[in-house]
Amino acid sequence: VSEVLSLALASAAFLASLLQEDSVAVDHPGLPKEKLWRLLGSRGTCPGFTNDSFVAFASDPAFRFHIWARQQRFFDRLLRGLTKTAVTLPSVQDLGGPGTTLGPFLPPSASSTGCTRLVVCDGKQTCRVVDVGRLREEQVEIDRYCSKRLLRSSIGAHPLAVTTSWPLNEVPHCCAAGGIVASRPAPGTGVLPRSSVTLQWLELPEFDRFRLQRNEAGDEKVEAEAPCYSPALKPRSPSLASAKTSPVLCRQKSPTMKASPSALAPQNDAVPTRTSVLQEQLLAAVSDVSESAPACVIVEGAWPLHGRQVLLTVREVIASSPSTGPLKSPSFRASASPKGLLAEAMRGVPLAPLELPPQAAAAAAQLPKAEDQACQGVRHWLQVWDLAEAPCKEVALEPRACMAVGSQVTCIDTLKVSCADGGAAPLLLYGSRCGTVCLQSLEQVPESRASWAVEANFGTLVEVLLRPGSQKESTSDVLVVVAQEHGVFLGHANAAKRNPSVGTLTRALPNKEIAASLNVASLQPVGACGFAVCSPKHVYAFQAEAGTAALVVVVELPGIPVRHFYATPYEFFAVLAGEGSHKRRTVCCLWPTVGESKATRACASAVNLYARVRGSETAELLETTAVAMDLSKVLLHGAGIDTMALNSSPGQGSGLLAVSSVGSGISVFRWGMEVSPDLERIRDLREECAAQQAHEHHLETLRRQLQRLQQRLQETERLEEKAQTKGSEALTEEEKAKIQRRGQVEADIERVTHELGMDTGSQEEDEEDPQEERDQEMARHRREKERIQRRHHEDKRAMQKERRQNRERKFSE
Repeated sequence: VSEVLSLALASAAFLASLLQEDSVAVDHPGLPKEKLWRLLGSRGTCPGFTNDSFVAFASDPAFRFHIWARQQRFFDRLLRGLTKTAVTLPSVQDLGGPGTTLGPFLPPSASSTGCTRLVVCDGKQTCRVVDVGRLREEQVEIDRYCSKRLLRSSIGAHPLAVTTSWPLNEVPHCCAAGGIVASRPAPGTGVLPRSSVTLQWLELPEFDRFRLQRNEAGDEKVEAEAPCYSPALKPRSPSLASAKTSPVLCRQKSPTMKASPSALAPQNDAVPTRTSVLQEQLLAAVSDVSESAPACVIVEGAWPLHGRQVLLTVREVIASSPSTGPLKSPSFRASASPKGLLAEAMRGVPLAPLELPPQAAAAAAQLPKAEDQACQGVRHWLQVWDLAEAPCKEVALEPRACMAVGSQVTCIDTLKVSCADGGAAPLLLYGSRCGTVCLQSLEQVPESRASWAVEANFGTLVEVLLRPGSQKESTSDVLVVVAQEHGVFLGHANAAKRNPSVGTLTRALPNKEIAASLNVASLQPVGACGFAVCSPKHVYAFQAEAGTAALVVVVELPGIPVRHFYATPYEFFAVLAGEGSHKRRTVCCLWPTVGESKATRACASAVNLYARVRGSETAELLETTAVAMDLSKVLLHGAGIDTMALNSSPGQGSGLLAVSSVGSGISVFRWGMEVSPDLERIRDLREECAAQQAHEHHLETLRRQLQRLQQRLQETERLEEKAQTKGSEALTEEEKAKIQRRGQVEADIERVTHELGMDTGSQEEDEEDPQEERDQEMARHRREKERIQRRHHEDKRAMQKERRQNRERKFSE
């Protein structure tokens, strides 16, 4: 690395190529932009790699060769044990558990960018937020010859917890607008009272309202900043307005967060708030666009959209039991006002009905008879709700748009496509249970663009994905990826066309050359235009090419169930469940690059996988070996990883990697960034110094407590002497109570003395070494002998003095 930097500083052309900048301004033809990074990244890690070797996702707009080279070197050093991954959040053992779910990563506030918070759910009803942005800043003096160094570390878990009204593992929920949106589960009777709460939004606490303060004793405590307020954390609570006038929602504090007298102060007003939507408000949003009167509405799914919007899938139970015939629905319509639907209904503006797309109507007509009979009196809707801020700066859920669908929606995906006017048009792709995939615009006037019908032979819908159809920035073509239980299909649509169209899906997987069967476990986007499909046996990587997608990499897995799967343009992560002879493990594998190489690694944490890679000059897949890493051994020293969450920023190689394990708790790492030994040494010294200061502070506290107890004991002894001399009648009731508490005071003195290590009893004296006893006895004899000799000398001097005086008196006479 030092040689590369020296050469870069000496040669302008080399520096321009190294930084991927255009070297036209330099009087030198320059080198290819990625050639140097290819050489640096493949040196020692990719045997047989050449400048013409194929690199997966290299043509993706989000791919960067300097990040690819850094990830190659980081992976190699980590695999050989030469470095460690930088830790953002140390282990928090109180939050780990078997049912823990991680994610998503949230920004510090709803209006900011970047990720500083991680949502952690215990699998039941409690959600916590941990700091992953390293918000604690501290000036540390390294030594007296150097200036202070700014160290940043994590604050850890937020002291406030959010508790939902229903278990999250049983109800649809999502994170949107800095909070959690959760719906009420369907009751056994299938009917909810009109005054019951059907949907709620709970605010997640933010770390910017808290700061660390250090008192005189050196202890750190978290205190709320008085001038910092969130619009959703006002102490007052407005009354619920009538559903006939406007859907203003009630806002109340969590029932688990009981108010205390100190909580009324402004500096402690940090209790998470919740916004509730009643059953009658959802009914009002549906009845404005429905011809029949609904009896009950149940939320079946919730997904976050762009901005502060939430998409809800609603099941409506119609009041009239007979079948109403062919289902007709109004358009997916929205108004410019925040309360568009209700405002138009109040003004009496009729909503124009529109037939369902032909493909959706045909698919709905082909449902089985038993299912069709079960669906009588039931309709399904898609609703868009805004988490808007009212004029009084309070958060409220407001209906934005509503559209009827043929059956229950099971999966969605959104994408923003560039328009001809320079803007971005949001698109919605959703798949329903009846086997229909529809493309819908979410513009000011939403319109249906295209629809597709899936094949029933490949199982139910698992996931849908919407990708740009071309790698050009200004394009309206979109690629539709549909994942069923046993197959993956591709579709194409033009977002600029306003007329609804019916498309056909092309099967991408399985095929005869790669895999005869397929069990889809996950479908993940990769970069800007690619995607990856994971099954228990293989991982497939696809790259967008001219309105379709080409298979570029196939990596073989052990064939056990996959719990979690994440992919980036440089590597993929898979959490594998233990089954049979296979133990539970979490692997991270770089996308293989060389088709002609079959080199393996013999490291303790290395896992060699069979793979196929697209050739540089041909579209055929060539056999190779992919080297993966066992993250359980690298990150947690062998502890099995139960849950994982990854947040990778586009254009940056380092991302946040959160892992959870039973016993080890939750940890967050900065993947792609090596730990600094100097900073770790400074942190260790700082922790030792802080621990020593805390111990000294504890001892000083015990000494002060012992002094107060001794003074109380002396006062009790004086009261006892007073009672003996003057009688008990001379004492007051308080003084008598002090005398009765003497036993407790003596017990406290004994306990504090023991904690201070000052209790040297008679047993310890008896158990002393005999040699020490002999030494002490000899010392006493020596001191006694010296005392006798000193007295003898004094007596002798006194006698001599007296004889001299007598002699002088005799001669004088």
